[in-house]
Amino acid sequence: MGQPMNRTIKDYQERRNEILTAAQVLFFSNGYQDTSVQQIIDAVGIAKGTFYYYFDSKVDLLDALAASMAEQQLQVAQTILDEPGLDAAQQLERIFAELAGWKTDRRNFFLDILPTWYSDENVIVRYKLTGYVKHSMRGLMAQVIRLGVEQGIFNTFYPEHIGDIILDVLQNTSEQIAFLILNKGSKGEALHRLDELLEVNQFAVNRLLGAQPGTVQVFVLDRIKLWLE
Repeated sequence: MGQPMNRTIKDYQERRNEILTAAQVLFFSNGYQDTSVQQIIDAVGIAKGTFYYYFDSKVDLLDALAASMAEQQLQVAQTILDEPGLDAAQQLERIFAELAGWKTDRRNFFLDILPTWYSDENVIVRYKLTGYVKHSMRGLMAQVIRLGVEQGIFNTFYPEHIGDIILDVLQNTSEQIAFLILNKGSKGEALHRLDELLEVNQFAVNRLLGAQPGTVQVFVLDRIKLWLE
């Protein structure tokens, strides 16, 4: 009796993931408002009743998609915390680098969908995803900052709150970089503005942590420059 049950659970999760993947592609390319449930159903090749077996509505699907994407980022970060021999500053640098690298490896895809992603039609998707990412990463950030305080690298009495603020700073920086890519003008001017933006945010994050300047390198300029080519 156990075998059929395991197979059913696996089939359920696989089908659910298929719907989430199709929705992600359509939301990113068409915008959330301009993507209908029927389009998602057609993309997966399922009946309407099957869709509503997994999700109550398009809003419910959006919540699940945002949670899934946030969980993927959390898993990337968690693997770094499990690595031996890294101090808190190195852990933060590796987390930021790995998350940025995940996007860079898919640069062509993200560049294609960037105009739609930052259009008014996708405000709700961005808001949902940002909220889920911040919620999922909050505990991990506090853990790393507390470790840094214990190691004498960081100096703050408020690890949880500082972690939240840093996540807000990083989100804001990512949006500014995206708008710079979308409206870059001349490459020389764009690179100058990018360099200035990263320097300011680097300074801000280290000050928030109570760390010496340059202790944590948040963004790598050479990697971000690839997006302006």
